[in-house]
Amino acid sequence: MRAALALMVAALAVLLAACAGGAVIKPPSVGPGSKFCTDVGSVATPLDQLNNAATDSRATLLPLVSSVETGLKTLQNEAPAADTVNGKSLKTDIGTLATITGDIVSQLNQTSDVKTALAAVNAKDGQALTDAVGRFNAYAGTVCKVTGPTTTVAGPTTTAGIGPTTP
Repeated sequence: MRAALALMVAALAVLLAACAGGAVIKPPSVGPGSKFCTDVGSVATPLDQLNNAATDSRATLLPLVSSVETGLKTLQNEAPAADTVNGKSLKTDIGTLATITGDIVSQLNQTSDVKTALAAVNAKDGQALTDAVGRFNAYAGTVCKVTGPTTTVAGPTTTAGIGPTTP
């Protein structure tokens, strides 16, 4: 199981690096210093804290994930409606991230076993999360100049990295 997870994380890192370098972003209608980009940077720190969340207790993780969900919902409301990454709506991708983060909250409310909760979300939403994270990271890095994508996927030893980190 750990070998499979390590392989998945490595493949995701390569995929995200490729996406970030070659993403087609249209139109973009904001830039560094805009309210949206500033808020992307503000959400980056708590997002980064989710990187090895499976080692955290449910009591530690639940408020953090809830806060991230709220931040993503705010970003979704602020996201430029016309902007796309590789033909996919930025606003929709951020909504996907918020929904999946909400699924993590839901699972954590159903079980005290963090690894079980994260594995359940990964089984249901892993690919959608991977795709949305890649496009969001590409936009955040290219347009907002917020870099350092998180690249792990929800699994038994780690939670989903859901966005960029600040430099």
